[in-house]
Amino acid sequence: LFSATISACEKAGEWKKALQLYSIMAGSELERDLLTYNASISSCEKGRAWEDALQLLPVMAWQTVECDTITCNAAISSCEKAGEWATAVGLVSEMSHSNVELDPISSNAAISACEKGSQWNNAAQLLTAMFECVMELDTFSFSSAISACEKGGNWKKPLQLLGRMASSKVKSNVTTFNSIISACAQGGEWRHALPLLGAMTEINLERDTVTLNATITTCEKGNEWEKATLLWDVMTQNKVKPNVITFSAAVSACEKAGEWEGALRRFSMMLQSRVNLG
Repeated sequence: LFSATISACEKAGEWKKALQLYSIMAGSELERDLLTYNASISSCEKGRAWEDALQLLPVMAWQTVECDTITCNAAISSCEKAGEWATAVGLVSEMSHSNVELDPISSNAAISACEKGSQWNNAAQLLTAMFECVMELDTFSFSSAISACEKGGNWKKPLQLLGRMASSKVKSNVTTFNSIISACAQGGEWRHALPLLGAMTEINLERDTVTLNATITTCEKGNEWEKATLLWDVMTQNKVKPNVITFSAAVSACEKAGEWEGALRRFSMMLQSRVNLG
C-alpha cells in the first residue's frame, strides 16, 4: 500500500509527499521493495534532490534489493539536472559492471550531464559506447554531445559527429548546427562554418539569429570582414532580427579591417533599431 501511494505521488509530481511516505516506511522498518525505491528515487529526480537519490542506492544494496534500469535512469537523470556529470558517468559505468541494461534514457541523460559540465571527451565516449552497444541514437544524443564539444572549445569533433549523424540517418536540427557553428566560431574556422549554412538550406532548416550570429562571429575572428558583411545582408533578406551580439561582431569585423565607415554605419543602425544593450 505504501509503495503504491509513493508511486502515485511521484507520478503526480508530489515528490515531497512521496519522500515523506518513504521516510515513514524507513522509520517504521517496513519492507521496501524495488517499486518503493524506484518511485522514491524518481521523486528525488523530479525534485532535483540528486544527493537524496544517491543515498537511497546503498540502502537498496544493504537490503539486497537489486537496481534495475529504471532505478539507474532516475538516479542518472537526477545527476543530469544538477550538472553532476562525474557522478552520472560513474553510474553508467556501474550499470555496465552490474549487468544492468543501459538504454537510451540513461545514456542520453549522462551525455546531457557532460554537456552541462563542458566535458566533451566524456560525452563523445558515451556516444561511442552507444554505437558499440547497437543502441538507438537520436537527435538529442548527438546534439548534447556536439554541444559539450562546443562548450569545451573543440570544433573538430562536432564536424565528425555531424558526419556520423548523417551516416546513421539521424536527423539534425537547428540546435545541432548552431552548436557546431558556435564551436567553429571559437577557433575562427569560417571555412568550415560557411558551408554549414548551405547545408541547413539543403535540408530545409531555418537559420535563426543564433545561427547567423555565430557565423558572423566566426568570420570576425577569422578577419573576414567582407564575408561578415555579406552575412549581414543574408540576415536582412531572411528577415532575421539582429541583436547586440550581431552588431558587436559586425562592428568588430569592420574595425579589424580598418573599415571605419562600415563600423560607424552598423553602430548607427544599432542605435536606430533600439537594440537592448543589457
